[in-house]
Amino acid sequence: MAKLLGLDVGEKRIGVAVADLSLGMAFAREFILRSNDSAVFKIISELCINENISKIVCGEPLGEDNEPTERSKKIHEYVELLISYLVKDGIHVEVEFVDESFSSKEALAKIPLKRDRKIKGADDSLAAAIILERYMQQS
Repeated sequence: MAKLLGLDVGEKRIGVAVADLSLGMAFAREFILRSNDSAVFKIISELCINENISKIVCGEPLGEDNEPTERSKKIHEYVELLISYLVKDGIHVEVEFVDESFSSKEALAKIPLKRDRKIKGADDSLAAAIILERYMQQS
């Protein structure tokens, strides 16, 4: 069965989660450091192949009136580069965007110990899982 890949694209890290539609649950994976685009895209490409990903669901921060923000425009541009890379690898996936507002705060609330909240990236992949859960609830 095909799966969904959730991405929470940040300036320094990308949170990653995978959802199995048959289970209706999203599972956080290890975040990816945004060192250089081709290294990040390669990791995502391998993940798409290994997990049989059919769709990427990416969070985007919308403004108060559900309008795109400067940050959401940058995320769309980044995802376009990712999709171009995947197509060159022979990977064809759909992409959808979901409002990610407050997903990082919600993720932090799910981290049990206050000291664990200070670990860099501890909330990134949980935020990606929340983004996937929102998508599945809307679909």
